[in-house]
Amino acid sequence: MLTTFNFVPILTKSTIVVKTLTTKKGLILLPAVATLPFILTNIQKAIVVLIMLMIFDFITGIGASYFKKIKAEKNNPSLKKQNLISSEKLKKSGVKFLLYSMTIFSSYFLGVIFQLKTFTIIVSNLEMNLCIGVIGFWCIVECYSILFENFKEMGIDVKLIVKRLTDLVIFFKTKANEVCDTEPKKE
Repeated sequence: MLTTFNFVPILTKSTIVVKTLTTKKGLILLPAVATLPFILTNIQKAIVVLIMLMIFDFITGIGASYFKKIKAEKNNPSLKKQNLISSEKLKKSGVKFLLYSMTIFSSYFLGVIFQLKTFTIIVSNLEMNLCIGVIGFWCIVECYSILFENFKEMGIDVKLIVKRLTDLVIFFKTKANEVCDTEPKKE
């Protein structure tokens, strides 16, 4: 039997946070909160990005479930009584978070214990390590889930989004090349 999920504590906490941020104390704290990701180390920045992707994946997953439920209700009106979020889905999210955490901690401690050296990859000059590589892999998994699973369930055309992003990158690349060509050459 499915139990109902109580959103009241989450919504109450969200409204308290929003109200706090609109006070004088909140206006003082807001710049600190906004700049926090930029003063963290590389691993911490990567973890922040991963957590943001996980939250976005969760939100888009709820949206995908909503659209899926609406489509199913058209065929079977008795499904209106079903919950949008089930405890089974929440358990899967918890297991995913535990798996991500365990692999990240394991890779970090392997790097520390065996004193693994940093490395660079072809697309970046940044120093990478095993832990950042694992976090990057999980970020790719989350992006895939958002773009090719959740957006597809919501009826968003992912191919069109990818094409527009590709066109945008090509546009900026050509503009950057034009700027480089017009600069005076040093002899």
